[in-house]
Amino acid sequence: MALNRQLSVFVSSTSEDLHSYRQVAQQVILARGWFPIMNEYWGAMSNPVVEACCKKMEKADLVLLLMAFRQGYVPTVDQGGNGADSITALEIEYARRNNIPVLGLLANKNTWPGDLYEDSQTAREWVKQFRGNLNLPAEFFDPEQPNPAAKETDQLPQFRSKVGAVLLNFQQELIAREEAKAAAAAEGPDFFSRACAGVVEGTIIPFMGSGVYGNGGLSARELSKALGVDASQDESCLATAAEYMERHLDSRFDFLGKLHRIIEERMAELKTPPLIYQLLLEAARPPLIVSSTCDLVLEQYLEKQGKQYTLVCHIVRSFRNENDGKLLVFDGEKHEITVADKVRLDPNKYIIYKPLGSPLLHDRLDPDLEIDTVVMTESDHLVLLGRLEHEMTQIPTALCRHLQRRPLLFAGYGLDVWHYRLVMQVFQLVQAQGSRPTPIVVRQPASSMEEMVWHRLGADILRVSPDEFAQRVLASLSPGKNGASRAG
Repeated sequence: MALNRQLSVFVSSTSEDLHSYRQVAQQVILARGWFPIMNEYWGAMSNPVVEACCKKMEKADLVLLLMAFRQGYVPTVDQGGNGADSITALEIEYARRNNIPVLGLLANKNTWPGDLYEDSQTAREWVKQFRGNLNLPAEFFDPEQPNPAAKETDQLPQFRSKVGAVLLNFQQELIAREEAKAAAAAEGPDFFSRACAGVVEGTIIPFMGSGVYGNGGLSARELSKALGVDASQDESCLATAAEYMERHLDSRFDFLGKLHRIIEERMAELKTPPLIYQLLLEAARPPLIVSSTCDLVLEQYLEKQGKQYTLVCHIVRSFRNENDGKLLVFDGEKHEITVADKVRLDPNKYIIYKPLGSPLLHDRLDPDLEIDTVVMTESDHLVLLGRLEHEMTQIPTALCRHLQRRPLLFAGYGLDVWHYRLVMQVFQLVQAQGSRPTPIVVRQPASSMEEMVWHRLGADILRVSPDEFAQRVLASLSPGKNGASRAG
């Protein structure tokens, strides 16, 4: 983005009358962290003058034109000019021919000193015609005298301010254009159509995050608040909030009990499941779903719809460490504890891979086993991520085959530091088998940093909320119907 990129600015002007103004322009450009291209520092060059200037301009992102009332140097035909137009005019002509933006700062004719005008009438007419034909929105500046008592960076303060404002406006316009371009691309029909077809045909793997709940009680932000940390708009502190809470209680058992109560209460308050959960029922075949939430809203919804599913999660801790790192597989009323390469899945059932577990799952188990599946604190994440690197405790082998062949659809999944690490484990797993399918992100990134990371992961971003996406898909399947009534 232009916000972070160093732009190169070619400064075009006459030299003798605007020497001090060129120096100030250079200082302002450098202060913005950009790179000024100034002919004062080019040194001796073998190429003709005009050709040399144009060569320098090839690297420019924009041209800053400073123009008063002198024509300046006029290159001859041998020097690459036409013997009539100044080097400044030829530079502007080159910039426009090559679609390099030009920003203009013109001296105010009502205040500019007469002794700084051209002497000859012919040159004055040329300047008048050149300025009149610029057809360029411009900022006008008044003459200022250098102040011998002021620091170099404080010279010509009014002109300095105008240069800064012109460059800032250009940067903001560039950012707006780039954002609009990115948004238009992200909202393009290809992304939506591919995501829609993938969900409906069951050829894509939904990867659900707490963002499917918006700002509701089961969102990362609200869970953080319930654990004692006001996350405001930041989703990244849930693991930190959980870590603090567990240390405050000084008991894993008490922490899990508190978390159990919070999640159970929030689930009871939820009137309807997220629309994207309902959308999953439209799949032509039962999909594999990765759920990175610690609630059981999706699971209970499938049960109410009479859908069978198999749920797979990791055992983080157990009595005397007997089952630590193994996989826990729930299939209806039955469950088994096994290792990664022994997990067997029924393709006719929904498969829910729940890497972060849930305290509510523990109710279905023998309490004497002291099985703990919850991955919420910072320490929990470190344990899980370390185990995913080992053959017997990694993502189940049966799921790996799906992850290697099918693209992921991230819905409501924010890339805080811990979720980013989890995703990277998944991506490294599938990348080991060659190029991975392009994932799609259904989310408005919370920051430019998150957006950059998604792009680095090769993801296409569909900038809508999970509910908006589900509504659009359901509407496309059943025009005129309300998506919620269609799905359940």
